[in-house]
Amino acid sequence: MQYLSYFNEINILIPLGTWISIGDLDVKFGILLDSLSMVVMVPVGIVTLLVLFYAIDYMKDDPNRNRFLMILSVFAIFMTILVISENYIMMFIGWEFVGIISYLLISFWSTRITANKSALSAILLNRMGDTLFVISIGTMINVFHAVDFDTISLMSPHVDTLILNLLAIMLLIA
Repeated sequence: MQYLSYFNEINILIPLGTWISIGDLDVKFGILLDSLSMVVMVPVGIVTLLVLFYAIDYMKDDPNRNRFLMILSVFAIFMTILVISENYIMMFIGWEFVGIISYLLISFWSTRITANKSALSAILLNRMGDTLFVISIGTMINVFHAVDFDTISLMSPHVDTLILNLLAIMLLIA
């Protein structure tokens, strides 16, 4: 059971570059490996492997099997980006691609009306969540002048609790 947990007290931040640097807003992109991201990576990896193994067997006679498996693999990549992102903008990019690829996976058999209706409902619900996510990122930029997790957690005790509660509710609903 010790293999399923991550007990490193040091957060590993792997900077990959800078996206935007405007005034005091410095948006970087990188990989953050902390205890939360590593604990979440375990079920993401396990579920992804199980779904891939099931799909390989279930779709062995489907002529479009390779396309489905490629879409599923890209879904796993962006789910990983969502989990190990360094800031909220990188998390949003992972979130967006997971939503789009979910639509592609749900509507894979496009000749089925129920698949198309389900995919449309999923994409519409994702767009509502995206709206709240973008509003919360804009609020973070306005209040904190940052979008990275460390800066926001350090500045949170000095910000009005109403704003923090609104941010938390928007992110939770998203």
